Formats: sequence, C-alpha cells, structure tokens
Amino acid sequence: GATGATALLDAASRRLRLVLRLLGGGGGDDAPAVYRRGGLSRELTAPTGAKTTTKLHALWGRVRDVEGPQLLVAGDADDYGPQAEELALSRCGVRAVDARARNVLRLLSALEDSNRFEKLAGRLTSADDRGAVASWREAEATRRRDEALTDATTLQNLELALADADGASPGAVSAAEARLEALREEAAAEKQKREADAAAKREAKAKKRRLLADADSLLQAACDDAAAAGDDDDDDEYDP
Repeated sequence: GATGATALLDAASRRLRLVLRLLGGGGGDDAPAVYRRGGLSRELTAPTGAKTTTKLHALWGRVRDVEGPQLLVAGDADDYGPQAEELALSRCGVRAVDARARNVLRLLSALEDSNRFEKLAGRLTSADDRGAVASWREAEATRRRDEALTDATTLQNLELALADADGASPGAVSAAEARLEALREEAAAEKQKREADAAAKREAKAKKRRLLADADSLLQAACDDAAAAGDDDDDDEYDP
C-alpha cells in the first residue's frame, strides 16, 4: 500500500527511462515514471490468517489517472536505491548481473541528483552505453531549449530564446516564432495606439489654446468696441 501525497518526480523519471533503456527494458515515452509517496508497505497474509506488514521504499504501483505501473518511491535515494535495482532487473528480465550491469544500476541511486547521475553515466564504457547516454543527453538539451522557448513570454525574452535555440525541436521553434510574430504585431498596434493617443492629446491642447486665443481676441475686441463707444458718447455730449 501507499500513503501520503503523490508527487511526480519529472527529472528522475527521465533518468529512469535511460536506465531502463541501458538494461534493455525499453525506456521510451511510455516507460514508467517516478512518483514519491509518503510511505510504502506490503501486507502479507499467512495461511493461518495472520497478517504481516513490511515497510518498503520502492515498488511498482498504480497512480490515479496514469496508465500502467509506475515506480513509487519513499525516503531518500539510499533508502529506495537497492529496492529500485531489484525492480528494474525484474522488469527488464536481467538475470545475470555483471560489472557493466552493476554500473548501470548505480544510476538508480542518483535519480534525484543531476550531477551525480551525469558523473556515473560518464563512467559507462561500452560503445552502446555511450551512444545511449549521448542520445539521452541530446534529448535533454533539446528539452531544455524547448522549455526556454515555451517559458519565454515577453518580446525580448522570446527574441533571446530564439537566438539561442540551436538544438531545439522544430515544433517548439515554429510555435515560438508564431508567438514572437504575434507579440510584434501586438507591440506595433500598442505603439500605434500610443502615438494616436499622444497626437490626439496634442491636438486637444492646441485646440484649447486656439479657443483661449480666440476668446482673448473676442474679449479684446469687445473692450475696444466699448472704449470706442465711450469716446463717441463723450464727443456727443461736448457741444461748444
């Protein structure tokens, strides 16, 4: 049985796929993933009916809404590593464990430690193993490039990510280029709107100045007319 929350260990799952591939047990996209649980156990019932519970640190188990058995682990790598080795050997049908197989199995104790995993993988010596590790590393590099393109949400970040997208998948590059074009169009439209708004504000200020100037002119004209009318009245009243 399994207790506690279920957490997908994504990076560990990708490393597990390499281990299974090296052991000859597949390792494609349909390979099992690694999930952490709070606790694992197995309950056995004796013929007498007595039940005993054994604490485990790794087992093949089911995860809700996930097809097929997955690798469930509890505790740290030192805890679940040995049991994970037995599970991997059984899944891949490996009966004889030679020096090469032991080197591969050591990778299971480093599923959550990127640096150690890379170090151990680099110690594999056969041409086939080195080829598999090289392919895995290339896939990881592609995934990182794809993630950088996916995570870039601003115009500047997308431009930088595309400039450093050598090795990314064509699909990720095409999607990023489409988003970049959309962002550029959006930026151009926003710039055009800002310029139009600024022009409208300038025109409104200019119109206001013209209206004030016209009002001042009308007021001055009225004052001049009033002054002229006053002079005429004074002339009419003066009769020598």
